Amino acid sequence: MEPAHRHHHSAYNGDSLRAMLAARLPFAAARPLCRTFQIPTTASKVIPVYPPVEQRARDVIKQISEAKLAQLDPQGVRRKLLSKAEEGCVKAGDIVRVMYDTAKCNYGTIYGYVLSVDRGKIVEDSSLLLRNHIGKTSVETRVPVFSPLLARIDILRRGDPKRRRNKHYYIRNTRLDVGDLESSMRRRKS
Repeated sequence: MEPAHRHHHSAYNGDSLRAMLAARLPFAAARPLCRTFQIPTTASKVIPVYPPVEQRARDVIKQISEAKLAQLDPQGVRRKLLSKAEEGCVKAGDIVRVMYDTAKCNYGTIYGYVLSVDRGKIVEDSSLLLRNHIGKTSVETRVPVFSPLLARIDILRRGDPKRRRNKHYYIRNTRLDVGDLESSMRRRKS
């Protein structure tokens, strides 16, 4: 069964609708029937032009990182320690001394064999993984290079050029493992 509204529309076709409109509206006979219409006007339309939207920064984290680096490392000394292009950069296999600022914290000086230099995508996340033996116990310490608590990082001895890998995890608990570095450094001085 078909709905009633379909019978209603099917009674009119396009020609009969035009004839009905022409009978009721005299101006409709002169113009063809169309679905859209436009009202003629003499006033000009003013389109408002707004100033351009401020462009968004593409890499906000990088901008914040550079601002933090200028604050944490104003002379660029620590960046040179991490840069592979620099001659005096820290590499895996080096023995370093990390000295903390005693005014800011009560940490002691740390000696360690650099197992790895972790250079993060964000530079201030970079860190050193140091290994040492204290009282016949192996100790590994991760030191964030750009920590404001650090006073300085000194390279005491360069690594063996035969060990060319970037990470020296393989020395753990082998004959290549480090001994007590702090006592060996004291013996060398005296």
